[in-house]
Amino acid sequence: MCTANDIENIPGPLLDRMEVIRLSGYDVPEKVAIAEQYLVPKAMRENGLMLPRKTLHTHDDAVITRESHTDHESQQNQSNKLRDGVPSTLSIERSALESLVRWYCREAGVRNLNKYIEKITRKLALQIVAEGEKAPLTQKSSRKSDTWIISDKNLNEYAGKPIFTNDRMYEKDPLPHGIVMGLAWTSMGGE
Repeated sequence: MCTANDIENIPGPLLDRMEVIRLSGYDVPEKVAIAEQYLVPKAMRENGLMLPRKTLHTHDDAVITRESHTDHESQQNQSNKLRDGVPSTLSIERSALESLVRWYCREAGVRNLNKYIEKITRKLALQIVAEGEKAPLTQKSSRKSDTWIISDKNLNEYAGKPIFTNDRMYEKDPLPHGIVMGLAWTSMGGE
Protein backbone atom coordinates (compact mmCIF):
# COMPACT_ATOMS: atom_id res chain seq x y z
CA MET A 1 0.00 0.00 0.00
CA CYS A 2 1.33 3.45 -0.84
CA THR A 3 0.13 7.02 -1.26
CA ALA A 4 0.93 9.64 -3.86
CA ASN A 5 -0.16 13.17 -4.64
CA ASP A 6 0.63 12.70 -8.33
CA ILE A 7 0.56 9.34 -10.13
CA GLU A 8 2.46 10.72 -13.14
CA ASN A 9 5.77 9.96 -11.41
CA ILE A 10 4.94 6.27 -10.85
CA PRO A 11 6.54 4.08 -13.54
CA GLY A 12 4.03 2.64 -16.03
CA PRO A 13 4.79 -1.08 -15.43
CA LEU A 14 4.32 -0.59 -11.69
CA LEU A 15 1.17 1.49 -12.14
CA ASP A 16 -0.33 -1.28 -14.32
CA ARG A 17 0.01 -3.72 -11.42
CA MET A 18 -1.52 -1.36 -8.85
CA GLU A 19 -5.11 -0.67 -7.95
CA VAL A 20 -5.48 3.11 -7.78
CA ILE A 21 -8.05 4.55 -5.41
CA ARG A 22 -8.56 8.31 -5.76
CA LEU A 23 -9.65 10.18 -2.67
CA SER A 24 -11.05 13.68 -2.73
CA GLY A 25 -10.04 16.36 -0.25
CA TYR A 26 -11.85 17.20 2.95
CA ASP A 27 -14.93 19.41 2.90
CA VAL A 28 -15.45 22.30 5.34
CA PRO A 29 -17.27 20.37 8.12
CA GLU A 30 -14.64 17.62 8.00
CA LYS A 31 -11.78 20.13 8.25
CA VAL A 32 -13.45 21.87 11.20
CA ALA A 33 -14.01 18.54 12.97
CA ILE A 34 -10.38 17.50 12.40
CA ALA A 35 -9.22 20.85 13.75
CA GLU A 36 -11.45 20.65 16.85
CA GLN A 37 -10.68 17.05 17.71
CA TYR A 38 -7.01 16.75 16.76
CA LEU A 39 -5.18 19.83 15.51
CA VAL A 40 -6.12 22.36 18.22
CA PRO A 41 -5.46 20.04 21.21
CA LYS A 42 -2.18 18.87 19.64
CA ALA A 43 -0.97 22.44 19.00
CA MET A 44 -2.00 23.53 22.49
CA ARG A 45 -0.08 20.62 24.06
CA GLU A 46 3.00 21.26 21.89
CA ASN A 47 3.04 24.95 22.83
CA GLY A 48 2.67 24.35 26.57
CA LEU A 49 -0.91 25.56 26.93
CA MET A 50 -2.36 22.14 27.73
CA LEU A 51 -1.11 19.26 29.83
CA PRO A 52 0.34 16.35 27.85
CA ARG A 53 -1.71 13.19 27.52
CA LYS A 54 -1.13 10.68 30.29
CA THR A 55 1.07 7.84 29.15
CA LEU A 56 2.16 4.50 30.50
CA HIS A 57 5.68 3.22 29.88
CA THR A 58 6.03 -0.50 29.23
CA HIS A 59 9.11 -2.55 30.03
CA ASP A 60 10.50 -2.15 26.50
CA ASP A 61 10.12 1.68 26.58
CA ALA A 62 7.19 1.67 24.14
CA VAL A 63 4.78 4.43 25.05
CA ILE A 64 1.09 3.66 25.31
CA THR A 65 -1.52 6.38 25.67
CA ARG A 66 -3.90 5.71 28.54
CA GLU A 67 -7.46 5.78 27.27
CA SER A 68 -10.62 4.95 29.15
CA HIS A 69 -13.14 3.36 26.84
CA THR A 70 -15.90 3.64 29.47
CA ASP A 71 -16.41 7.40 29.44
CA HIS A 72 -15.17 9.25 26.36
CA GLU A 73 -16.15 12.70 27.69
CA SER A 74 -14.19 12.39 30.93
CA GLN A 75 -11.22 11.17 28.89
CA GLN A 76 -11.43 14.27 26.67
CA ASN A 77 -11.67 16.55 29.72
CA GLN A 78 -8.76 14.77 31.39
CA SER A 79 -6.47 14.85 28.37
CA ASN A 80 -7.41 18.43 27.38
CA LYS A 81 -6.72 20.09 30.73
CA LEU A 82 -5.09 23.53 30.60
CA ARG A 83 -1.78 24.04 32.38
CA ASP A 84 -1.45 26.15 35.52
CA GLY A 85 -1.12 29.82 34.64
CA VAL A 86 -3.13 29.49 31.43
CA PRO A 87 -6.41 31.44 31.62
CA SER A 88 -9.38 29.10 32.01
CA THR A 89 -11.26 30.97 29.28
CA LEU A 90 -8.58 30.33 26.64
CA SER A 91 -10.16 28.65 23.62
CA ILE A 92 -10.40 28.69 19.86
CA GLU A 93 -14.07 28.83 18.89
CA ARG A 94 -15.67 26.93 16.05
CA SER A 95 -16.37 30.24 14.28
CA ALA A 96 -12.62 30.93 14.16
CA LEU A 97 -11.91 27.47 12.74
CA GLU A 98 -14.64 27.90 10.12
CA SER A 99 -13.16 31.27 9.14
CA LEU A 100 -9.68 29.75 8.91
CA VAL A 101 -10.98 27.07 6.56
CA ARG A 102 -13.03 29.49 4.46
CA TRP A 103 -10.73 32.53 4.21
CA TYR A 104 -7.20 31.21 4.84
CA CYS A 105 -6.94 27.48 4.00
CA ARG A 106 -8.84 26.35 0.91
CA GLU A 107 -6.53 23.50 -0.10
CA ALA A 108 -7.85 19.92 -0.14
CA GLY A 109 -5.92 18.77 2.95
CA VAL A 110 -5.29 20.20 6.41
CA ARG A 111 -1.55 21.06 6.34
CA ASN A 112 -2.06 24.82 6.05
CA LEU A 113 -4.88 24.70 8.59
CA ASN A 114 -2.49 23.01 11.01
CA LYS A 115 0.14 25.70 10.35
CA TYR A 116 -2.32 28.49 11.12
CA ILE A 117 -3.52 26.77 14.30
CA GLU A 118 0.10 26.35 15.43
CA LYS A 119 0.77 30.03 14.67
CA ILE A 120 -2.23 31.06 16.78
CA THR A 121 -1.28 28.84 19.74
CA ARG A 122 2.35 30.05 19.66
CA LYS A 123 1.13 33.64 19.79
CA LEU A 124 -1.22 32.81 22.67
CA ALA A 125 1.60 31.12 24.58
CA LEU A 126 3.86 34.15 24.06
CA GLN A 127 1.15 36.50 25.30
CA ILE A 128 0.48 34.41 28.41
CA VAL A 129 4.16 34.22 29.33
CA ALA A 130 4.72 37.93 28.64
CA GLU A 131 1.73 38.98 30.75
CA GLY A 132 2.77 36.62 33.54
CA GLU A 133 6.29 38.07 33.57
CA LYS A 134 5.04 41.61 32.89
CA ALA A 135 7.34 41.76 29.88
CA PRO A 136 6.60 44.23 27.10
CA LEU A 137 5.61 42.90 23.68
CA THR A 138 5.81 44.54 20.29
CA GLN A 139 2.65 46.12 18.91
CA LYS A 140 2.25 43.18 16.52
CA SER A 141 2.57 40.53 19.26
CA SER A 142 0.59 42.23 22.02
CA ARG A 143 -2.95 41.21 22.84
CA LYS A 144 -5.53 43.65 21.49
CA SER A 145 -8.69 42.19 23.02
CA ASP A 146 -9.57 41.72 26.66
CA THR A 147 -10.52 38.08 26.19
CA TRP A 148 -8.59 34.85 25.66
CA ILE A 149 -11.26 33.49 23.32
CA ILE A 150 -10.27 33.35 19.65
CA SER A 151 -13.34 33.86 17.47
CA ASP A 152 -13.95 34.96 13.90
CA LYS A 153 -14.13 38.55 15.23
CA ASN A 154 -10.51 38.68 16.47
CA LEU A 155 -8.96 35.96 14.28
CA ASN A 156 -7.07 38.46 12.10
CA GLU A 157 -5.10 39.60 15.20
CA TYR A 158 -3.63 36.09 15.43
CA ALA A 159 -3.63 34.80 11.84
CA GLY A 160 -3.13 38.03 9.89
CA LYS A 161 -5.22 39.27 7.00
CA PRO A 162 -7.28 36.64 5.15
CA ILE A 163 -5.77 35.32 1.96
CA PHE A 164 -9.16 35.00 0.28
CA THR A 165 -11.60 37.89 0.55
CA ASN A 166 -14.40 36.67 -1.66
CA ASP A 167 -16.03 33.38 -2.59
CA ARG A 168 -16.04 34.36 -6.25
CA MET A 169 -13.00 34.96 -8.40
CA TYR A 170 -14.76 37.74 -10.32
CA GLU A 171 -17.57 39.99 -9.10
CA LYS A 172 -18.85 40.30 -12.67
CA ASP A 173 -18.43 37.50 -15.20
CA PRO A 174 -15.63 38.70 -17.54
CA LEU A 175 -16.79 36.51 -20.43
CA PRO A 176 -20.05 36.59 -22.39
CA HIS A 177 -22.64 33.99 -21.44
CA GLY A 178 -22.25 30.61 -23.07
CA ILE A 179 -18.45 30.56 -22.81
CA VAL A 180 -16.86 28.38 -20.15
CA MET A 181 -13.70 29.28 -18.28
CA GLY A 182 -11.59 26.23 -17.54
CA LEU A 183 -8.23 24.57 -17.72
CA ALA A 184 -7.37 21.25 -19.29
CA TRP A 185 -4.15 19.34 -18.79
CA THR A 186 -3.07 16.07 -20.32
CA SER A 187 0.11 14.11 -20.21
CA MET A 188 1.52 12.19 -23.10
CA GLY A 189 2.41 9.02 -21.22
CA GLY A 190 5.66 7.29 -22.10
CA GLU A 191 7.24 10.13 -24.05
